[in-house]
Amino acid sequence: MRRALTAGAALGLVAALGLAVPAEAKPAHYGKAPATVGVFHGIPKTPVDVYVGSKRVLDDFQPGTFSPSLSLKQGTYLVRVTAATAKNAKHPILKAHVSLKSAKSYSLIAHLTEKGRPTLTKYTNDLRAVGAGQARLTVRHVAAAPPVRVVVNGFVAVPFLKNPHQAKGVLYAGTYDVKVQLAASPNTTVLSAKLPVAAGTNAIVYAWGSAKDGTLALATRAPALKH
Repeated sequence: MRRALTAGAALGLVAALGLAVPAEAKPAHYGKAPATVGVFHGIPKTPVDVYVGSKRVLDDFQPGTFSPSLSLKQGTYLVRVTAATAKNAKHPILKAHVSLKSAKSYSLIAHLTEKGRPTLTKYTNDLRAVGAGQARLTVRHVAAAPPVRVVVNGFVAVPFLKNPHQAKGVLYAGTYDVKVQLAASPNTTVLSAKLPVAAGTNAIVYAWGSAKDGTLALATRAPALKH
């Protein structure tokens, strides 16, 4: 690894999703590049529907899956998440208003807090270019689990990471042995994986699920960096 990852600050617990600009979006700035939005569903055992305004844009969205990459014009959006069996958005599990800025890349996550309560978190993705043959690695803790540490190829890359914080750094392309361990009990590995990292991408890894329910898992998405 080129250098140790550094922990990022917690971000606001809000989220947004949409396929088109709904009537509730305000104000749109026409002529500017849209925001790019990727959504991850990290609430175990809970298929959901997602509404933007009054329009349902995701139907029966399954846990552990990512939405297609969405383009949204700059503006503020009302988002509601309901049970997949709901007939409308009158009684959402979660709801939030979120503002998106032109030409920015976002990840919007429905997940559990450390205590196991459903919440929504928005992250801004760092797509700045890196050196030749390199990539960015971002690790996000969105699981109902205590703080963890992240070990990459035997090196403690992140000594302490708490829900919903993230950590990121730059490394060379390759396949890495990643282990997620309890920060308070470093000998306890709760998740592990072989992670392929391609040059010119931001490999974003989510630790999601619930330690109590035995549903902890890793999920990865790797958007391309800017050139």
